[in-house]
Amino acid sequence: MAHDHHDHSNCNHDHGSHGDPNALKAVDEMNNRQQAADKLAKSLLELQELAKDYKKKTQVKTTPAVEKADVNLLMNEFQITKTQAESALRDNNNDVVASMTFLINN
Repeated sequence: MAHDHHDHSNCNHDHGSHGDPNALKAVDEMNNRQQAADKLAKSLLELQELAKDYKKKTQVKTTPAVEKADVNLLMNEFQITKTQAESALRDNNNDVVASMTFLINN
């Protein structure tokens, strides 16, 4: 029995699997795996964003150490406490001249 051949130029049906159940299962499995991979990629991006936000919120802010001589100078010259002198230095990037100017003006 010969297969009836016809013009395929305007053909819109599949000549490949003809409903082969194994081929259909394979296509379904590939689609399911692609959907799972897409969901996983989206979840990974969300986790990365959450981790970045968490890191920003919990990052320990380090303050530079102040020089003991600068603290003593400010304490003696301005009659302020050690805590006030250290705070003035930290607020002015450990610049003793800027700290003195700040204390004079405030």
